[in-house]
Amino acid sequence: MTPGLQNRAPYQHAAASVFRAVKNKISLICPANTGLSCFIYRNGKITKSVKDPEGKEIFITGIKTCDVNVAKHKTFYAKYGNLFIFICFGVIIYRFSQKLQNKYLFRKAQ
Repeated sequence: MTPGLQNRAPYQHAAASVFRAVKNKISLICPANTGLSCFIYRNGKITKSVKDPEGKEIFITGIKTCDVNVAKHKTFYAKYGNLFIFICFGVIIYRFSQKLQNKYLFRKAQ
């Protein structure tokens, strides 16, 4: 593995987890064997992470505890997934078909 990737990949994984927490409005516990182990609140804030005495966060051993709230409701995205994307796609197809139909009828009228 490239030495630079050993340092960036765990942080990129944690950043993706931040988006997942915000998207679903849930707190996440992100444990990792050699990466960044952390707690993420539902607003996307990383509250605590496991660190060694020197402040290193990856390739270490350690434990950390944190109180985490359990979500009792689901967000629109958690309930319906990509429904919004499909609706937008349907509107685009509908508008495109209207343009084609108007163009065809305009040529026929001439």
